[in-house]
Amino acid sequence: MFLNRAYRCISCKSKPNIKVKDNAYCNTCFTTTFLRKLKQNYRCVLNKPALIIHTGTMKSSVLVYALTKALYPYALKSIRVYSRNGSLVGYGKLEHFNHDIKTYQEYLECCHNISMSADEKVVLEEKSMDDIACDILYDILYANTHSLVEKGGLAVYKDDLMFVRPFASISDKEIAYFYFLYRSEIEVENVYVVEELKAKIRMFLCKISEANYSTVYNIIEMIRKYDAESKPINKEG
Repeated sequence: MFLNRAYRCISCKSKPNIKVKDNAYCNTCFTTTFLRKLKQNYRCVLNKPALIIHTGTMKSSVLVYALTKALYPYALKSIRVYSRNGSLVGYGKLEHFNHDIKTYQEYLECCHNISMSADEKVVLEEKSMDDIACDILYDILYANTHSLVEKGGLAVYKDDLMFVRPFASISDKEIAYFYFLYRSEIEVENVYVVEELKAKIRMFLCKISEANYSTVYNIIEMIRKYDAESKPINKEG
């Protein structure tokens, strides 16, 4: 990635490789920052029994791989991974999983079915900051206010499951670059089918983010502030 010669890595001042918002990073410092954000987002369920449905998509595969780099071995012992890839390392609980998941709805149904016979009620899902912003705009179009507010958080509840998003503060660009750096160690074998409206919303977000990189972050912050301001009103009512 070409960067202006005036840029230097914000952490070590060496030659940078990628620019995230206003900050430039070399590959080493980018990886350190990426893993630190991932660990911080995961901390709300640290050491609690959790499960991952490894769907084989790029984000799902990056999540499974990056957690082994971000967490201590004792923390990984509390995570059960369902995957068709039997060669995953670092996890003490690896279950064979041979479902071919092509949509997010199929993913949710699979989580629900597995949870019925599993002890874990926390799901670590692969949604990024861009995915959450896309969901918010999608809900606005359908005027689904409850879901709209709910999707602004790091963790959301669906039925009896708690879905935690370790990528909640990480953009698609960062995930894609992390995959680029470690592509020889991360196996990708699946791509979700995205419905037409969501695909258009993603294209819209991508386009306006070119002019203002904070667009996705601002959308999520708007919903978080709305949620915080509306809760006291709801309690009094």
